[in-house]
Amino acid sequence: MGPDIPPTEYNDWELIPFEEPKAASFYSSKEWSNLKAEAFEKYGNKCACCGRSPLHNVIMHVDHIKPRSKYPALALDINNLQILCDICNIGKPDKFETQWRE
Repeated sequence: MGPDIPPTEYNDWELIPFEEPKAASFYSSKEWSNLKAEAFEKYGNKCACCGRSPLHNVIMHVDHIKPRSKYPALALDINNLQILCDICNIGKPDKFETQWRE
């Protein structure tokens, strides 16, 4: 469809182009949203690595200590989470499993 494209008429519903909706992203799931809130409550709103907080004008992230890509079973485990500022989180590639939490 578009302004210069004439409409297409379908007489057979099976011929209508259709894409299945994509599965919801892990990071937009209700389970992750609830767990993030729990992690901030449990571990605070301060970077476990450098100690910065929103008072230092940084964005805070909930980080998987053991990455989801390698340990999918730990994706929703509160003990596998830590709070990092955006700079420390971006600087920690998936190959490291450093736990800075106390």
